[in-house]
Amino acid sequence: PAHSEAAGKLSQAVAHFNEADVPFVINLGDIIEGNDTDEQTVSDWKAVEGALRPLKPKLHSVIGNHCLRLPGPKRALMD
Repeated sequence: PAHSEAAGKLSQAVAHFNEADVPFVINLGDIIEGNDTDEQTVSDWKAVEGALRPLKPKLHSVIGNHCLRLPGPKRALMD
C-alpha cells in the first residue's frame, strides 16, 4: 500500500490479530520507511508505536535495514 495508507493497514492488522487471539505476532522488519533524517524516522516510529499500542499478543520484532535509521536508544524499542 501507499505510505499514506500504511497506518490504517497496520491498525487493521492489529485488530485482526487481537480478534484471532494469537499468542504472538512477528514483525519481519522495515516497519518504518527509510528516511533521510532522524527526525522523520522517529516520527514514523511514533506513528507505528501508536498503531501497535492496542496489540494484545506479544510482539517479536526483527530489525530491518530501515529500522537501523532509528537513533540508538530508540532502536531498543524494537525489542
